[in-house]
Amino acid sequence: MKRSMRARSTIGAHHFANQGLSLVEVLVSVLIMGSLMIISTYLISHLIYNSKTTLKQAVVDDWGRIDYLLETDIREALTISVNTATATLCGKSIANTIITLGTAYSSDPIVYYNDGTSPNSSLRRCGPAILLNGQLSSATSDSLVAENASIAATLLTDVSVVKYDVTFSLIGVTETGSARLRARQY
Repeated sequence: MKRSMRARSTIGAHHFANQGLSLVEVLVSVLIMGSLMIISTYLISHLIYNSKTTLKQAVVDDWGRIDYLLETDIREALTISVNTATATLCGKSIANTIITLGTAYSSDPIVYYNDGTSPNSSLRRCGPAILLNGQLSSATSDSLVAENASIAATLLTDVSVVKYDVTFSLIGVTETGSARLRARQY
């Protein structure tokens, strides 16, 4: 008789184990899954926020550098023209030069132009290279100023002032600046 009770008790225990999860097990599982979802949602939103903040800071840095470069080149120029026709500079044909600056330092002008079409265009500068001491070189070079950026410019009523807009296509921001020709001929 002992044998049959033992067999019955193991059969009953096995039968009870196949019934499914207990309420406590389900609650613990739900709590663990909920916690994981909350943590992963927070981490993902934090990563997205950080990447957007990093991208915006990169645009602010690029704008500061571009604005300084444009102001410096424009203030040192003798002549300025905007939106001129195709020019052959830096060993290639440049269509629709946006800003063309004549300088006393070189027979080649400094040209700012858009290379490509938006949103993948790049802002480029063709002209005398800038040396480490800040002077212009006699050699002409074609330099990338900013990727995913384009420039537009207009001369104001005072033709010695140029207004320029630089659009950063990755975040859809347009920054505006202006500069005046201040070079003097002696």
